[in-house]
Amino acid sequence: MIRQVEIDDRSLPVAREVTKALGFLDQAPKGGIVITAANGSVTIDSSKLVAVLDFVRGLVQAELDPSAEVSPQEAAKRLRMSRPTVMRLIADGKIGARRVGSHYRLSEAEVMDFKANQATIRRKGLDNLAAFSQDYDQ
Repeated sequence: MIRQVEIDDRSLPVAREVTKALGFLDQAPKGGIVITAANGSVTIDSSKLVAVLDFVRGLVQAELDPSAEVSPQEAAKRLRMSRPTVMRLIADGKIGARRVGSHYRLSEAEVMDFKANQATIRRKGLDNLAAFSQDYDQ
């Protein structure tokens, strides 16, 4: 089940606080993280939380400065891929960029949109693979 969450002006401060509170996930070990509350606890895959954190960071940053731009190196870091791969995406027109002299600048919002779209594609592929696996096991 996919739940869409919109961050408006009232919830933006909360998103900032969540981003700060979950900052430790950047160095989190692979595996599960246990989140405990008064009414119980839940274990969540740390890679999924890191993806959510990256997404929220992008939303917060884009909300703070919608014209924010990043270098291909910074985009590569956020997308967890190499700089040459980002340059290839730019050349293929999959991510928009503008030239400043001999350098490229990318819209941070567009980089985060690309990341979210890739996550959706990956999730659909995994769902299809799981469905195929279940059909094969029967």
